[in-house]
Amino acid sequence: MNVKKAINIIIWALYSGICIGIGGTAYLYIENKIVGSFLFAIGLLTILMYGMNLFTGKVGYIVRRKPAYCLEVLFTWIGNFAGTVLVAQVMRHTRNTAKLIESCTGMVETKLNDSYISLFVLGIFCGMLMFIAVDSFQKCKKDGREFLGTLMCILGVVVFIQSGFEHCVADMFYFALCGKTVAALLPIIVITLGNALGGNLIHIGQIAMEKVEGK
Repeated sequence: MNVKKAINIIIWALYSGICIGIGGTAYLYIENKIVGSFLFAIGLLTILMYGMNLFTGKVGYIVRRKPAYCLEVLFTWIGNFAGTVLVAQVMRHTRNTAKLIESCTGMVETKLNDSYISLFVLGIFCGMLMFIAVDSFQKCKKDGREFLGTLMCILGVVVFIQSGFEHCVADMFYFALCGKTVAALLPIIVITLGNALGGNLIHIGQIAMEKVEGK
């Protein structure tokens, strides 16, 4: 990978992190969390519409790509991290700070006090949902079924939030907003690994079936 491509990946990943941070802000600010879950989806929809780089949108294709693709996914993770932290730090200097921190403090403490096994498992299911959402959006867009793709994207976000599943990029934002980034580094890594496994489960199953069928 050349330097120009690496910089491009990181920049678009930074923008993705910003989008997720905006979606996370909407979720935290709205008292009705079901409505907030729907509004959070603006982050993922924007990323998909503009072709930005989101870790949970790219990691699900690792098993189908060459090893060099892993470096692209890593740069995406770094850019996402930087983008979410940037939004969190900016929001901490607005009049909305107190309400946002109050809204996410309990959630952040729950995540920090959770076991790594729990975080990993919850990360797996979120990763699977995000792969389904992103892959469905892309396939439906090619087939001219944009409405169905958009619906799958929104439902994927709503389901993972309402089910309490763990999304590493969203969590980066929540932890940073509450000033817990350093303390949360290991939990974020565990969730990231869960997202990565979950995002690849469907492809792993497909590859297994292809071998059984002799393709």
